[in-house]
Amino acid sequence: MAVTKNIKPSKTKREIEGLSENIKDTRLTIKDLVIPLSVFLILILLVIFLFVPMVKTAISFRGEYRTTKERTEELEEVERKLREIDESTLQTDLINAKVVIPQTLRVASFMSYIADLAREKNLSSDTLTAGDSQTSVVRRSQEEEGEQRVYFGVSSPLNYEGELSNVLSFLDNLYEASPYVISISGVELRKGAGDKWVVDLNVMGYYVPESTMKTNINKNFESYLEYQDIVDIFSQKAAQLQ
Repeated sequence: MAVTKNIKPSKTKREIEGLSENIKDTRLTIKDLVIPLSVFLILILLVIFLFVPMVKTAISFRGEYRTTKERTEELEEVERKLREIDESTLQTDLINAKVVIPQTLRVASFMSYIADLAREKNLSSDTLTAGDSQTSVVRRSQEEEGEQRVYFGVSSPLNYEGELSNVLSFLDNLYEASPYVISISGVELRKGAGDKWVVDLNVMGYYVPESTMKTNINKNFESYLEYQDIVDIFSQKAAQLQ
């Protein structure tokens, strides 16, 4: 009986020591974490340096594709509008435009039409001067972009005197009298001597040197046929010069 009592404590002790060794063997060390941490770090680096740039590139390509598609649709619309324009009509309208708004404009030729109209209306003038001047005009459709197109012109301050009915008739027919495109500004009407009235105004006729014209292919295309009223005016004025 005494022998049996001595064996049990010894066996229990060995079992406890065995469990302790097993626990020690299963305990994680820094060396055990090196490989998993290294793999995790490599995965993070791959995501940062490969996956993220690939996503950015894909997004960029998608944006470029959308832009290209929109531009293609715009060009197709331009082609459709161009096909609607008759070639012979286009050539005629282009010639008329170049005649009415020439590359150069003679002062004497331009002012002679106004002088002829004044004589027809029995108006007299003491002052008549003309000279090249330059003006810049901002188109309303381009105000937001701040783009300016410079138009050159021949300008002259005018001063005519005559009966009121003749002065008013002169002003009414001034645009049609000149075969060139003109603008009128600074019109002032005042009483003269007796039954005479005096009108002061400034007239400018425009010309467009070919070297100053620049075409931006990125601008939205507008068919000139949308301004048929202006085309008709050009046609009428060009007929006066034939």
